Amino acid sequence: MSSRRPPVKRPPVSGILDAAKKKARQSHPKNPAKRHSQISAVGSSAPKRARTGGVKKEKTLLDKIRAIFDAKSPGFVTDRDLSGALGYSQQQCVDTINILLKKGRIGVHSADGVAYYKWIDEDQRKRVRQRNLKLKGLPNEAKLIYQEIEKAGSKGLGMRDLKFKTNLQTPAIRKNLELMAHREIIKWVHTIEAKNKKIWMLYNVEPAREVTGGPWYDDGKFDYDIVKSLYVAAMAYVEKKGQASCKQITDFMNDKKLLNQ
Repeated sequence: MSSRRPPVKRPPVSGILDAAKKKARQSHPKNPAKRHSQISAVGSSAPKRARTGGVKKEKTLLDKIRAIFDAKSPGFVTDRDLSGALGYSQQQCVDTINILLKKGRIGVHSADGVAYYKWIDEDQRKRVRQRNLKLKGLPNEAKLIYQEIEKAGSKGLGMRDLKFKTNLQTPAIRKNLELMAHREIIKWVHTIEAKNKKIWMLYNVEPAREVTGGPWYDDGKFDYDIVKSLYVAAMAYVEKKGQASCKQITDFMNDKKLLNQ
């Protein structure tokens, strides 16, 4: 008697594949493009929330730091002030200060061995960026000279002042002055204090009257011709009117634009 088992009926392979496809269609949307867009939306939404939260957190911290500077009357803050107000350790405070310095948010000044930090507003940061663009490629000595000339404003600085403020030797100062003058970053003007003395200032700055002498001087020299012309015009006005006050004569000259102001 035979012990063989009856054969097991197996479904055809094509039937198995059809069932798998049907199950896949039921568990996923019919539109592949829609399914892809859903995945993309989920994958991209989380990083966006993370970035937005990071920017908001950074802005909040900057506002808090700015408030610390605003609370100080001169606007100068030490690392101890920042550390105490923010509740940071010394290392955290140092890291924060370095980041602020790197981003141009604060400037540093030293006095008696203590570092004082000052907040730089947006207008100042814009001027700093413009200055850095102008000074790009120049040696550090030229940048140091430029900073001192910039501080002097319309009064400018002479060679002796530059030597005292920068601690540089005269040949180095002259070399860098000529270099920046050639690039039209700075200029020199004659001063009425001394005949051959040059005063250096930024190229787009108008010199102060006490430096050039105002309309009575031309290139550092007293302009006798203009004084004589004004004298003749004043005498002619008085003879025409019979008499005139100083104010009337001045108004007459201003109306005729005789005074080069």
